[in-house]
Amino acid sequence: MSQQCSFKNNSPCGSSQYYASSEEVIHILKCEKPVSQHLRGLSCDTDLQIPEGLLILYRYGNFSLDSSTLEKYICPKHRDNLGIYWRRQQRRCQSTFHPTNSHAKVERGIQVQVAKEIWMESGVYIPVGAGICNACRRRHLPRSEEGKKIIQRDIDQFMRFSACSKTYSLPEDSFSQTSNGQEINSQNICSIDTEESQSQSDKFSSIAGNTQNSSQDWYELQKTPREKLNAAMKILSESFEPITSQLT
Repeated sequence: MSQQCSFKNNSPCGSSQYYASSEEVIHILKCEKPVSQHLRGLSCDTDLQIPEGLLILYRYGNFSLDSSTLEKYICPKHRDNLGIYWRRQQRRCQSTFHPTNSHAKVERGIQVQVAKEIWMESGVYIPVGAGICNACRRRHLPRSEEGKKIIQRDIDQFMRFSACSKTYSLPEDSFSQTSNGQEINSQNICSIDTEESQSQSDKFSSIAGNTQNSSQDWYELQKTPREKLNAAMKILSESFEPITSQLT
């Protein structure tokens, strides 16, 4: 049974415009492109080794990891838009503290740790790499080593699930047995040892619900007029050919 893209609520799915690809979806755990250069280009690099799939989840507003979050699938288009081909559409500082009358220029991008700390403290979603001015950046400096440890736990959790999925790459409906005779299938094999993840998920469950909505709102605001028109016409007619030239 073919899987559906878990990120299609934001915009229509499709193939990549940057490289040859089909519209076939892949598991989020299989998103393994290096992201260091991408983050460095946005001036939000970190010494943490962020997996591409985890960066995509963060940018979608999934800051709380659990077994259901790590069961998402993604099409090439959304992988580009949320992964290493993500680009800032807004020139203005995206910090919630930024004064409305300020014209301070964006100097850097919001780091992974800062984006998660803001979400944990206030439930406000700001994508990793979104522009931030110097004054707001000083207010959003990483506050503690604990925040860095939380990100590292997310990385470890993601990588553990990734390794587990490769080790137990069973067909969807196939079954196997553990050493003690317990019957397991490919849908629950990587749900073992998720108590730590579930605790974090429970702690921020109400925030996560609000974040999902705000992430979609933010994503909509970043669309260009051409992208908005193409999305609207696609809803009206499946045979509509997307406009590729710039609108005037």
